[in-house]
Amino acid sequence: MTENEQALERRHLEQVEGVITKNLHSLYEEREQLKEQVLEARRDMWENSPRQIRDFDDVLQIADQGGQVSAAEKRFGENQREIARQEKMRNSPFFGRLDYREPGGERKVYIGIYGLRGEGSRRMLVVDWRAPVSSMFYSFDTGEAWFDAPNGRREVDITLKRQYKIQDGKLVLMYDTNSSMYDGILGQVLAQNTDHNLKVIVGSIQKEQNAAIRGDTRHSCLICGLAGSGKTSVGLHRLAYILYHDRDRVKAENILMVSNNGIFSSYISQILPELGEDPGESLVFHDLLDTVGREYELEDYYEQLKAVEYGQAKARRKWLRVKYAPDFLEYCTAYFANFPFKLPELRYGEEPILSPEAFQAKWEKMRFSAFRPGYELVKKMVREAIDDYFFAHREDICRDIERKSPVFLSEKETRSLYQKTRREYVEEAFAEIHRLNRLDPEAQAVEVLGNYLEALGEENDGAIELAKAFRRRKLWYEDGLLCLLIRLLMGEVPTRPEILHIVLDEAQDYSPLQLTILKLLYPKSSFTILADVFQAVGGLTATTDYGLFGRVFGPGLRETRLEKCYRSSSEINALAFQLLSREYPDMGKTYSYFQRHTQKPQWVVSSRPAQAVPPLLGRLGQYGSLGVITGDEDQAREVKACLGDQGQLIVSSGEKLTGRVAVLPLLLAKGLEFDGVILVNLAYSSKEDENFRRRLYLGCTRALHRLYLVEPEEPSEELEDCRPYWEIVREQGAQSPLL
Repeated sequence: MTENEQALERRHLEQVEGVITKNLHSLYEEREQLKEQVLEARRDMWENSPRQIRDFDDVLQIADQGGQVSAAEKRFGENQREIARQEKMRNSPFFGRLDYREPGGERKVYIGIYGLRGEGSRRMLVVDWRAPVSSMFYSFDTGEAWFDAPNGRREVDITLKRQYKIQDGKLVLMYDTNSSMYDGILGQVLAQNTDHNLKVIVGSIQKEQNAAIRGDTRHSCLICGLAGSGKTSVGLHRLAYILYHDRDRVKAENILMVSNNGIFSSYISQILPELGEDPGESLVFHDLLDTVGREYELEDYYEQLKAVEYGQAKARRKWLRVKYAPDFLEYCTAYFANFPFKLPELRYGEEPILSPEAFQAKWEKMRFSAFRPGYELVKKMVREAIDDYFFAHREDICRDIERKSPVFLSEKETRSLYQKTRREYVEEAFAEIHRLNRLDPEAQAVEVLGNYLEALGEENDGAIELAKAFRRRKLWYEDGLLCLLIRLLMGEVPTRPEILHIVLDEAQDYSPLQLTILKLLYPKSSFTILADVFQAVGGLTATTDYGLFGRVFGPGLRETRLEKCYRSSSEINALAFQLLSREYPDMGKTYSYFQRHTQKPQWVVSSRPAQAVPPLLGRLGQYGSLGVITGDEDQAREVKACLGDQGQLIVSSGEKLTGRVAVLPLLLAKGLEFDGVILVNLAYSSKEDENFRRRLYLGCTRALHRLYLVEPEEPSEELEDCRPYWEIVREQGAQSPLL
């Protein structure tokens, strides 16, 4: 790159920064005016609103003044968000440039996290990374390329692709991406320290990641890949892309991010605001069970994992396999879609009103393929039959009422009693229909499970145990899920059609039952599903086969695989790949990792693993975030006791990461990453687990740069094949290991 080119680039940066400075000056001036408008609107409402509502005009006046306050506050909020965007741009206005030729001439495009127009013109000084033309920056090198413009596909020839590093408004580095510097710069980005928030990656999105981000926004998408392939970042950047691409249809209030714990919710919380979008709604899945939990003592997700995956609950494991089986879920859905309503024989005295045979004949012609509309149709048919009978026999019924009355009735009193008799008859008929069809969700849950087991030729013990649990008012987590599913299928729980897109991270940790609940609860939503089945350490409570996602979400589910890992160093990734190689021998042929070298992982043999942690943390002082990961909560508490005031102990899924050092059990570390990780007693405590190597894989891949495995003994025979991938060191003296 010549000195003249560098001078031109600096001149362009100065021009862009000049526009941003003027924009900010105007925005700050406008902010003061908008602030005053908000205060004035509030004062006017306080001083001039009616203190008492006397008539409809008072209602209109209050509504009008409230609307003025809301409008003023909205304008002020938009101004604040634009100031935040412009301030962020002033720090780093753009990160890339594309030059390309097309039939209309040559064009030069600068790409940034937000778009920026030239002062008083329509010319774009910086193009938003989500714009159609920007897709070429991620998908093509120099040469032939294309992008999908609003008026159709445009074929072009890319002549230059350049990347920049700008900090505090200063051009630190620029290079052409077809140069040998490219991988080195990406390595520098990946080698940076992290904190407890996921980072924006718009400047380093890779080709396969870009394809996943910009995939069909109207259909659900399964993005699968190993730990560190960028699934979470891709999923959230895809959400930002949807808000940009479909902004006429999808707003922040139409999106939802679902996780299994609050720790992860806090970890991803800054991504959308950093990308200039409102954050939308975050949800911990367990909160969906509130409608069930208010009536029952309900086990939570992590209690289930500890009891089922790491306990000896053999009988429970047997029935859990049934309740989570896709065949059972499909049976439940079909059962309620074609619910076999039973109707009592409706009579008035000896006179028939509607026989079950007549009802069935009529029902077969009019039935709905959903429970709630079907039930409403049944009630409508019954009500109409009773109304028709009472209308046709009005005089006879009125005479019967007068004859049975102990006192003389006026015509008006007879008419009133006639209406009351008809209403009571309808209510009694509805109550009998409810009883006859066992229309309580709890009774139906027992009924459906019992019917399914009978169809399989199995004993009915599972349904009997479920009935006992309902009577005790104490439910296992899977029974709470089943109860919620039945309520949804029966129309007892309102759905949320306003949610149009959901990001579901760590989706391998969701059972097919949970996935089915989400699909039913959000019937208008498409999904971005992020999963790595190798991280599904729970064999019973998780989705361990990518094909199951297609079974739940249907044949329209698009699948994208991210084949390269970027998070961890080469040495950590090599160990992680080896841990999975027995289960998946073609691992190295299917997946790869970015070459970034640090120190080899160390297996530290210590007779007191918890006490070995403090000196190890002392050797990781240059890093921004550290994770001490244990097999369970008790081990986490033991480690924290050795650390004293140092470190944040996390043993609840509702907590948020705040300290530099986090001490937590493996189950709560899912989805997180740390500069340095110390795994304490993880191999030794889980060596009897059938998912032993997956648990180690999960723990190892939380680390970006440094990894220690602190164990009371040397690696077992089960890990003999992994010996080349770590250095074994032994404790020296009473306190610290030799490092």
